[in-house]
Amino acid sequence: MPLQIDGPTLRRIREEGFFTPEQLAKKAHVSAVTIRLREQSGWSFANMLTIQKLAKALGVPAGDFTRWVE
Repeated sequence: MPLQIDGPTLRRIREEGFFTPEQLAKKAHVSAVTIRLREQSGWSFANMLTIQKLAKALGVPAGDFTRWVE
């Protein structure tokens, strides 16, 4: 089953942590473009590695901004 990221929730969590997209990108070792695209697209598919990096950088469980899709 693939995972989807909830873009608006990801953005809210990022902003609550006082991160810009660029700061989060650097901390998570992903591109700022990846973060911006995910935040703007509502629900979008993402690979597990990207999700894990974002969750770790934000200090939240991945389930806070993802869902499984059947």
